[in-house]
Amino acid sequence: MALVLRDEAERRCSQCIAIDFNELFDARQFDHLPPLQSPGTTPWTRYIRKIHTFGLESLQETRGYCSLCAFLWPVARLAAQLQGIPHLLSQRLGPTVKPVDETHTDLQDGEGFTLAATYSEYIYPTTCGRPAVWLVVLKGSNILKRIAFEYELKGHRNIPLDTLTSVALCVRSTGTWIAEADTNDIPDPKGPVRARLVHPSSVDYALLQSWLEACPSPSHSAVAVPHMKLIDCAARTIVAAEPHMRYLALSYVWGKGPPEPYQYPSLPATLPPTVDDALTATLGLGLRYVWIDRYCIWQDDPVHKSTQILHMTQIYGNAVATVAAAAGMDPTHGLPGVSANRPRTFGRQYVGRAGPRLLASGYIHNRHKEAVSSSVWDTRAWTFQEVTLSSRIFFFSDLQVSFLCDSYEAFEHLSQPITLARPGGGLFSNASTYLSGVAEPEGIRGLVWRYCSRAMTYSSDAFNAFAGVLGAWSMANKGCFHYWALPLIFPGDQCTDQELSEALWNALCWRLDSGTLRSGKRREDFPTWSWLSIESRVTVNIHGRDLERKRTGQDPEFAVETQGGTMVDWCDFIRAGGLRRSPLTWARKLRVHGLMFKVGPFEKATRGKQIMHFMSLKNLNSSLRKEKEDVVMLFQPDFGVDSPDRLFTEQFEAISAYTYRYADESHAIVFERVGDTGRRIGLLGLGMIRTEDMPYTVPGTVVCDPAEVFGAVRDSVCLE
Repeated sequence: MALVLRDEAERRCSQCIAIDFNELFDARQFDHLPPLQSPGTTPWTRYIRKIHTFGLESLQETRGYCSLCAFLWPVARLAAQLQGIPHLLSQRLGPTVKPVDETHTDLQDGEGFTLAATYSEYIYPTTCGRPAVWLVVLKGSNILKRIAFEYELKGHRNIPLDTLTSVALCVRSTGTWIAEADTNDIPDPKGPVRARLVHPSSVDYALLQSWLEACPSPSHSAVAVPHMKLIDCAARTIVAAEPHMRYLALSYVWGKGPPEPYQYPSLPATLPPTVDDALTATLGLGLRYVWIDRYCIWQDDPVHKSTQILHMTQIYGNAVATVAAAAGMDPTHGLPGVSANRPRTFGRQYVGRAGPRLLASGYIHNRHKEAVSSSVWDTRAWTFQEVTLSSRIFFFSDLQVSFLCDSYEAFEHLSQPITLARPGGGLFSNASTYLSGVAEPEGIRGLVWRYCSRAMTYSSDAFNAFAGVLGAWSMANKGCFHYWALPLIFPGDQCTDQELSEALWNALCWRLDSGTLRSGKRREDFPTWSWLSIESRVTVNIHGRDLERKRTGQDPEFAVETQGGTMVDWCDFIRAGGLRRSPLTWARKLRVHGLMFKVGPFEKATRGKQIMHFMSLKNLNSSLRKEKEDVVMLFQPDFGVDSPDRLFTEQFEAISAYTYRYADESHAIVFERVGDTGRRIGLLGLGMIRTEDMPYTVPGTVVCDPAEVFGAVRDSVCLE
C-alpha cells in the first residue's frame, strides 16, 4: 500500500505514554470468555475494558504534540455530535438522566469521553481471519457503568450481550470505532481483522478480486438471453454474447440525451467517463466483457429493446457482478479511483498513531454508506431494478469501493469481509437491503414500496423498469405470479376457481401509502386498476389467503381482455398459461363482477400533517349510530392530497367481493364511469368507525356488509 505515515511513536503525552499498547492490543485477553448469550456471572468488564477517560479540552491542549491525542480529537468530536445511547429507565436519548434513587447518584453519563477496548467480532463479525482488539470512543466518562447498571436493574440475564449490543449499535452508526491499520497490499485472509488505508487515486483490484473469489456464488455466463450483446473491453467492440463469456454489468445514471452515435460493432470514439472507466475496471478485475445498456441494447430497434428489457432478470442475474456507479450526477463523473481525474476523498478516513502502531477510525465506513444511499444513482427506478437483480455488487462512491453479496459485505477500508448474520439471527442495522425481498413471497410488498419512491424520466417506463424484479420474484417463489405488476400469490398447484379469483381480488386492493402526506399523479400508460397507474409510493396487498371471510353472496368473477379485444374468463386465462406469456400480449381491460353500490360524496379532515378522507354514514342509516356518535368509513383516494374537488361533491360507485373478519382487510374499489368503462379512483375501507370526533378518536370498528348497509347488488363493471 502506497500510503505511509512517518513514524511519530515518541510523540505521546503523559496519559498516552502510560498506556501499554502491547497489552492493550493483545487479543488473548478475550480468549476463553463464555459466549455473549451465556447467563453466567462473568463480569461485563471482561468483554469491554475501559482504558481511560478524557475531555475535549485536554485533547485540544495535547493534540499539538501527542500523536494519539491528535488522532482521538476528530473521533471524539464525532462522538460528541452523533452519539446518543438510550437510557432504558428514562426511554430517551442523551447524557443526562435523573438518578433512580439517592443511592445511585452516579447514573449520569458524566462529562468527557471513554476510551475502551473490545473484541472486533463484537462490533463486526467477519467471515474469515482472526478477531482483533478494537478501540471505541464513547461519549460520557461513566457511560459503561450506567448501561450495565440499567440492564441489570431491568432484570436482563445476558449483561455482556445487552451492554455490547448498545455499544456496538452506537459505534457502528457513528463510525467511532478504531482499529489497527494493515499496510499490506493484500491482507492475510487468516490474519487479524484490521483497518486498511484507502488510496485516494487508485482502486486495489487485487483486493476486489479476492472478494469475488471468497463469495460462494454459482458460475456466471452470458446464456439464456437471445440476441444479447456484450462489450469486448480489450478490443473495444460490441460482440454477440456466447455461453463461455463471463461478464460484468454496469448500473449507472444514464443522464440526459440519447447515447452517442455508433456503428455496430464499433463503439464510439469517445465514451462517457463512467462507461470508459467501467471497461478499465472490468479488465482490472480479470474479466474481458461488460454489459452496458447504452450500447448493448439497440436503442433505435423497438423489437431488440423490448426483448432485452424483458430479460433483465437473466442479464443482471447471470453477470459475475454489477458495478454500481454511485457517484456523480451522470455518466460524465467517472468511477472514482479508476478515472485518472477522479480521486477519492482521503480526508474522510481518520488516521493516526498509537505508539508504533498505525490506527484508522471507522468514520469512512458510514460516510461511504451515506454517499451511496444519498447518491443520484440510488434515486433512479432503473438502477433499483438493476441492483436488486444482481447477485454480487461493487459500489463505487467518492470515498471507496465496497462489495455486497448474499453472504457478506466487504470494504476497502477493512482487511476482512463482514458477515451479514449476527448472533441471535437477523441482519446488521447497516447491512444493505438491496438483496432482500425477492426470495420470499411477502418480500414483494417492500420491493414495490421502495421502487415507487424512485424517479424516472419517462413515466411510460414504470413497468419496464420493474419487470425484471417481478420476474425474479415469480421465479424464486412457487405459486407467485404477477399481472400488470399486481402480485398474485396462489396457495397451491391445483387451485380452485375461488382461490384464483381471491388472489386477484387481494392484489387489486392496493392503496396509496398512508404513512406520510402524499400526493398521487395518474400515469395514463397503464390500467387504473394497477398500482402502475399512480406515480407515488403505494402499498400492495399480499394478505388474504388465510383470513376468515364472511361470505356476502357469491364469489367475485373476473374476465380479462385479450389482444383481439375479446374478454376471457380469468380462471381460463390462467389455466391456458396467460400469466406465463409475455406482458406485451396483455391488454388493459378487466371486468369485475361483484357487489356494487353508490358511495360519496367524501369528506376530509386534517390529522396532524395528514389529510384524511372519509365517508360519513350519518344520513344513510340511523340504526348504525349511537347517540352523539357519527359512523364513518375511511377512503383512500389514489390521488392523495391532490384529489380532485369532484370527490367531495359527487357520487361514485364501488364494487367489493367479500367482507373479511378483519376491518383493515375489507375493501371496496371506488371508480368513476367514463363512457361504458370505469376508472379506479381509490379504495374504500369497509370497517365502520364509530367516533365522536372524527378522525382523532377511534373507539372501535365494525365490519360492513355492503348488501345490508348500502343495498349492494351483484353487477359488473369493466375497468381500464
